[in-house]
Amino acid sequence: MRYGYARVSTRDQHPEAQTDRLDAAGCDETFTDKGVSGSQRRRPKWDKLLRLLQPGDELVCIRLDRIGRSVANLLEIVAWLEDHKVKLVVLDQNIDTGTTMGKLLFHMLAAIAEFERDLIIERTCDGQATVRAMANMRRILGGIPPLGYFDPGPLSDDSRDWAIDQDAADWLADAADRVLAGEPTHAVWKSSPPMSDSAGRPITDARLRAALQRPASAGYIEIGGEIIGTADLGRPPLDAAQYVQLRRLFALRKTGRPAGAPDETGRARYPYGRDLRCGRCGNQLSGTPGYQRKGYYACRNPHIIGGVKIEPCRGMSVLASEVHELIAEFMASWNASAEGRAAAAAVPGGTAGRRAEIEADIADLSEQLADLMGTRLRQRTQLVRNKFGDLIAEARHDIEVLEAELDELDEIDAQAGSTAGIDWDELTDSQRREALAEAAQLPLIVRAGKTGPRPLSVADRIEILPRRS
Repeated sequence: MRYGYARVSTRDQHPEAQTDRLDAAGCDETFTDKGVSGSQRRRPKWDKLLRLLQPGDELVCIRLDRIGRSVANLLEIVAWLEDHKVKLVVLDQNIDTGTTMGKLLFHMLAAIAEFERDLIIERTCDGQATVRAMANMRRILGGIPPLGYFDPGPLSDDSRDWAIDQDAADWLADAADRVLAGEPTHAVWKSSPPMSDSAGRPITDARLRAALQRPASAGYIEIGGEIIGTADLGRPPLDAAQYVQLRRLFALRKTGRPAGAPDETGRARYPYGRDLRCGRCGNQLSGTPGYQRKGYYACRNPHIIGGVKIEPCRGMSVLASEVHELIAEFMASWNASAEGRAAAAAVPGGTAGRRAEIEADIADLSEQLADLMGTRLRQRTQLVRNKFGDLIAEARHDIEVLEAELDELDEIDAQAGSTAGIDWDELTDSQRREALAEAAQLPLIVRAGKTGPRPLSVADRIEILPRRS
């Protein structure tokens, strides 16, 4: 079979120019993704096409950027196609990986693109070196000074830097101490005296949380995720020990919670709205408290198809709890099947998913440990030095605990042959959606239920098909 693939990045674009050329190139069937960026690894029609490809088939596209936007992604795709004995044909660039010259041309283009990327990285590094030498927070960060700082002026002096706003700095330091003592940020914000930043904007709970995690609050400058230096502006609002503890505290709060559990306000959540489609109009469903606040997925928001505004089917809804139960039952069945067990190690929540989380945590802790051990403490007080000692000991202990858990996972894999199942109850919302996408064909179509004394059950309204059927 000769399959074509076309893609346009926005719904307003028209793929006909691509599909016509693919038809002329002799494609037996063409798959088209509309409104999908090439940087996204998961694309509905692209995923469906990959599942259909068999040894000896050909994949045809107009240009390389239609199937991927990065060199690494393109090389990964070509390697996958070669493993499955599928040829890639690119019409505009005259590439055919089924021939020796086609393979050579593809790798030359990929090498040139990689070379351009290395040049960009080199220029970026040179720019960062200049920025490090400047050590000027105002020129590096720009915009409104963060909480705890102000711009002393004059505007004509381009070499000037921000200065410490002592009142705001003391306010932020007190808030940091209270948060580290266990108080939630919203309680700290409500009970603290009103505070504004240098632009006169009132500090809200969200701005307080942002300030507590901002490197500039501790006098640091961060570029590209790397702390590159310390600004010499006097005593910053937060000391180094507070900053490290706060970053770790907020990182732990972002690990997620099991799906279906209410958030801090007690409101129910609806994780599968993006995976459900209205069977009448094709609209994406969204969560709503609905009748008697039971919680429903409903067709609510108008959408646009081909430039025509489609109104929602407002009577089209399904009880959220029943949808969650149906998906959980499907995943339990999938997890017990031979195919599901074979795929479990690659699904978030299996041993591989947990292993990746542990390795990422160890990497983060190791980086924090290196930062702590590399921090100069000669000019710090004995109290600060003691705090750093405690933080170093705590980080080392956490790394040892995580490494012990890795050893336990090795034993589980050895006993179960790397087919440990998914603990559905312990997965977060995003992990459940990823596991469902791995196991089932998405989106799930929700058909209308009967009105009257015998409405259709959710199992009759939603058919969940295995992805690898």
